[in-house]
Amino acid sequence: MSFVDRREYKCELYGSELIVVDRWFPSSKTCSRCGTVKESLFLSERVFNCEHCNFSCDRDLNASLNLAQAVSSTVTACGLDNADVAR
Repeated sequence: MSFVDRREYKCELYGSELIVVDRWFPSSKTCSRCGTVKESLFLSERVFNCEHCNFSCDRDLNASLNLAQAVSSTVTACGLDNADVAR
């Protein structure tokens, strides 16, 4: 059983929805404030700095904000107001 299969099983068990973001989604390279995508971002760069809007934050936090926005827009597109709404 793969990792995704296990997640799908747990979601079915608890009545949740599994939303999978494309593996090549540039969550680390995208500014979570203005949406500008950097051409390159080295793994050694632990702080994300946007040259467009001067936003700066921890690289992993920036990526998690982008993933949360991606999931939020997916859930809204399915007719829900936000991810915390029970069906």
